[in-house]
Amino acid sequence: MLATPHSRWAAFAIHLAISAFVFIALAAVIIFVWYPGFLFQTDGGWQGIRLIAGIDLILGPLLTLIVYNKAKKSLPIDLSIIALVQISALCAGSYLVYQERPLAIIFADNKFITMSHNSFAFSGLNPEEIPLVQQHKKPVWIYASSQPNMPGETNTQAFARLGPKHLRVDDYRRFSNYKNNLYKEGVLQLENQQSYKATDNIRYLKMISRYFEGYLAFDIANEKVIRTIITNSTDVYGVRSN
Repeated sequence: MLATPHSRWAAFAIHLAISAFVFIALAAVIIFVWYPGFLFQTDGGWQGIRLIAGIDLILGPLLTLIVYNKAKKSLPIDLSIIALVQISALCAGSYLVYQERPLAIIFADNKFITMSHNSFAFSGLNPEEIPLVQQHKKPVWIYASSQPNMPGETNTQAFARLGPKHLRVDDYRRFSNYKNNLYKEGVLQLENQQSYKATDNIRYLKMISRYFEGYLAFDIANEKVIRTIITNSTDVYGVRSN
């Protein structure tokens, strides 16, 4: 039988220690699975960590510190209610972070665009019905191939008919099969930015994510982001001026 803490500070410390273990596990999932690599910075990984920390490391232990009194007959009920509140809030927060996680990094119109479950849904698309997306647990890299316009059709008319290129699901292709196209679509150097001259594989390519827009220094041969250059903050739907 576990001993009952003698003071509220001891109870707070125990609760905080348990919560810390849970937080570390959730943080690892956020960092390495839901928001890996540069996506942690650009698409809400930091925001997710702060949300989970506020619920798990502050809400529960603080409530325990406030209500704990070893002499109270209702203490078991009080602690059960606190646990229920914390678990419910943690599940809701984790679900929100999960829903906002980037599912795909799509290369279209000479730029990378990150898409979450909610951003697909906002555009009327169900990511669970997109084969290239549903096959991966981690964010998947996708190349959106460009189909020629219909005879006599302008780019504006094609846009009105088909929508933005990064949302044309029928044009989604496996990124590794088309990555060599990035050599001609990227640039070797940005103004006021250090150039990676050690290899010819690196190209700077435009990037639009949930929270930021900028450039990725992309190692095409190894399909790896070498560096992230932030130029502006963004919201979910477009660029927001600084």
